[in-house]
Amino acid sequence: MNRSLGFFAAHTCVGPGDTVARLGGDEFAIVQFCNGCEPTAVPGLASRIVEVVAAPYEIDGHLLVIGVSVGILLAPEDGDHPDQLLKNADLALEGAKADGRPTYRFFETGMDARAQARRVLELDLRLALQRNEFEMHDQPVQDLVSGEIAVCEALVRWSHPQRGLIAPNHFIAIAEETGLIFGDWVLRRA
Repeated sequence: MNRSLGFFAAHTCVGPGDTVARLGGDEFAIVQFCNGCEPTAVPGLASRIVEVVAAPYEIDGHLLVIGVSVGILLAPEDGDHPDQLLKNADLALEGAKADGRPTYRFFETGMDARAQARRVLELDLRLALQRNEFEMHDQPVQDLVSGEIAVCEALVRWSHPQRGLIAPNHFIAIAEETGLIFGDWVLRRA
């Protein structure tokens, strides 16, 4: 997102007592003080930000559409120390990004455990490449009309030394997101 556009869009959504700060890159924090306010105030703000940022922008004759993900936490329920608050807000943001744009997501206690499990899996993936723990299986696809094999798919399986065979839906997406995808490896094996 263009930094100035994002800051401007977020700033137009907040109230006079709220604070908008750019954390870096395209990440912003909004601190909304809300004593005794309606329970819908926070998701209402998040919805307004998603809607305002998603509105098309015209810059130099080009129409730009930007998506946004919003992570939400409530203090002091989700933390009372600034470092903990930022960490939990980041976990909520990652959850929103995983759900797809444009959306918002509240922090949930289990997010930290899932994030830690993901980091362990990423480390295991890196080691698995070094230890040759991946297997490739060919799966022929038959043309139903002619009865002939039309193509052959290459399927990657991970044979983990402690956890056994790990299904692709548990590691392929992470391998793609972290740049560990095995395209070259699959092509060489095929």
